[in-house]
Amino acid sequence: MSVTATAMNLAGFEHYVSGLLPSIKRQYDRGVNRDLSQQHWQNLFQRNITLGLQQVYQDALDQLRHITTDRENMASTGEGVSVNEQVLKPLLKLIDELMQYAVQKHRTSCALSNFPEEHNPSQAYIAQVMQEVDRDWSTFVSQVKAVLLR
Repeated sequence: MSVTATAMNLAGFEHYVSGLLPSIKRQYDRGVNRDLSQQHWQNLFQRNITLGLQQVYQDALDQLRHITTDRENMASTGEGVSVNEQVLKPLLKLIDELMQYAVQKHRTSCALSNFPEEHNPSQAYIAQVMQEVDRDWSTFVSQVKAVLLR
C-alpha cells in the first residue's frame, strides 16, 4: 500500500476520532447517572473519566488495527513518528474536551450539589484524575506504536 493510501486511512481515523465526542459525553452522563442512582458518588468524576477513556482507547486500537500501513517504508524513513503524532493528536484533543465537559457538567449539576467534592472538583482532585489518565495514556501510546509499527 502506498504512503498516500495510508495517509487517507489515517485521515479517516482522525475523522473517526472527531466524531467520538458526542458519544463519549453521552457515555459519561449515563455513567454519572448510574452511579448516582446506586449512591456511588465517591470518586464519580475519576471513575467515569477513566472508564470512558479506556473504552475510547480500546475502540481506537481496534480501528487502527484495520488501517493497513506501508510499515517497511515508515520504518526506513522514520515516518512512523509523524504517523503516531497524526493518530495521537486528535485523541489528546478529545481528552481535553471531555475533561472540560465533565468539570463543567459537575459544576452545574443540581444532582451533584449534595456532594461538594464531586460538584466542584478541586484542582488537586482534577490533578489526581489527570495522573490516572496519563498512566492509561502512556500504555495506550505504547499499544498504538506496536500496532502501527509491527
